[in-house]
Amino acid sequence: KVGDYIKKVNGIEDNSLSMLDCLKKEGRFEVTIQRPLLFTIAIKKKDVQAQLGVKLVDRPSGNSLLIKEVITGPLMDWNITHPEQDVKAGDRIVAVNGKGGKVNELVEASKAGAHLQLAISRPGTTRD
Repeated sequence: KVGDYIKKVNGIEDNSLSMLDCLKKEGRFEVTIQRPLLFTIAIKKKDVQAQLGVKLVDRPSGNSLLIKEVITGPLMDWNITHPEQDVKAGDRIVAVNGKGGKVNELVEASKAGAHLQLAISRPGTTRD
């Protein structure tokens, strides 16, 4: 399904380029899939220009913002007050205020207001 995480291809894991190469070259696959765990958080920035408090993996294309690190800012504040739903490196922002889209659309939406609802995705349970 869209949004699932491919965790392993024919024994190859933790290297997306090698997994992709395997998918292109081999005719038979053993694939480990993880369904996403989806949750929504509500944050408040000091003002519209304020940053979210994350470093993102530089990805010019795609349908999510991959979080590289949570730094000082609204997301860290969320983590302190909601440890059961903390946002962490490896999580993906898949929608802002209920709207998904391409990377540039998500970035622009995150700059559009001080009150934001962020839909977060992370790998959930493993399924072979």
